[in-house]
Amino acid sequence: MRISTLNRRALPLAVAAMLGVGCAMIQRYQAIETERILTAAGFQMRPADTRERQEDLRSMPPHQLVSRTKDGHVVYTYADPDDCRCV
Repeated sequence: MRISTLNRRALPLAVAAMLGVGCAMIQRYQAIETERILTAAGFQMRPADTRERQEDLRSMPPHQLVSRTKDGHVVYTYADPDDCRCV
């Protein structure tokens, strides 16, 4: 059997598209799971509803735990600009 030229070109594109969708779903699941774990550990979700929090959200690396010093204490924050748009 011979595969037509169109099928030879379409197959790699279809595989790439499926891999892209699969990776996006995995990343979304990981972000949700991380947020669940952080909430269980006592983190408080604060929406970026003020100018200061929006600036914090933009300045922080997304989906990473970051330590900062605030009022002499170490504070850990996590920014999610994609799903909850919160810090």
